[in-house]
Amino acid sequence: MAHIKVVRRSMRPEEWTDLRFEWLKRHIYAKKYEIKTLQIRDARQVSEMEYAYYEADYRPLIKGDMYFTPDGTAFIRGDIVIPEDMREQELWFSLKTAAEIIVKVNGKYVGGVDPNRDRILLSPYLAPGTEKLHFEMQGYNRSKPDDERNPESLSVRGCRQIFEGAYLATIRHDVLDLVYDLDLLLDVAKCELFNEDYRAFLNRELNNALNFIDFEDVSKNDFYIAEEVTIVSNNTKRPDIVLYVNGIALAVIELKKSSVSVSNGIRQNLTNQKANFIEDFFTTIQFCMAGNDSEGLRYGTLLTPEKHYLEW
Repeated sequence: MAHIKVVRRSMRPEEWTDLRFEWLKRHIYAKKYEIKTLQIRDARQVSEMEYAYYEADYRPLIKGDMYFTPDGTAFIRGDIVIPEDMREQELWFSLKTAAEIIVKVNGKYVGGVDPNRDRILLSPYLAPGTEKLHFEMQGYNRSKPDDERNPESLSVRGCRQIFEGAYLATIRHDVLDLVYDLDLLLDVAKCELFNEDYRAFLNRELNNALNFIDFEDVSKNDFYIAEEVTIVSNNTKRPDIVLYVNGIALAVIELKKSSVSVSNGIRQNLTNQKANFIEDFFTTIQFCMAGNDSEGLRYGTLLTPEKHYLEW
């Protein structure tokens, strides 16, 4: 049997800052609506404007599918009706990819997405009252990346990718502005061209700025308990109780009557964490709980299997 040595260490302050910054970026989007009508056709380029197709026709492109081939080209298309609650609003297109994809909407080039940019503003290219969108995309997957601005993407480029979904979205501009400001300051804090003492100072200030909860003086935090909170995502669910600290949902509790097993509440929590339910709601959740009068309360964290829930 092979053995490895596990070295445990505390997270450095700058790593903790990066982690919370990534959490903050998840809240840029106010609304997201998945585009489920996309189709794809894989090809390889044989001359400047000529392609040899691997498939006779387009096939559905579904979230979770593998797509792209190394050094391959993909053609993607789809139609969507803009949801009524997103019409007449500033509309964005969002797609995370490790490839380079140019996008046309209703016959107009609107921009592109790549490993460093996962959203495009659509509104300037749409006529007033537009209700339907026709997407045409062409993407190229490089097997030898030459762009090192986004190191996190290098490990997936050149490989077949998992399609993470494409979305129409609206933006929280206050969060987006904050992300831009913090992104610039984080770049400065990591740049060796700046004075080391200044970078250490900047790291400390950024760390303090991203402290969403005051652990030193608990009285400075706001605590709330909400019942039957309606969460609208890919599905609509109403967790029985949600515990908030400073507006951040940290715990969710499913309560059952004494004649219904706590296991039902645990399974309900696990179901709600799936992508086709309210997965996004659990971004900040630290504790998932379920209980009743006869069996008491049991708790776990995200995706904790039912058998590993502990008694409170």
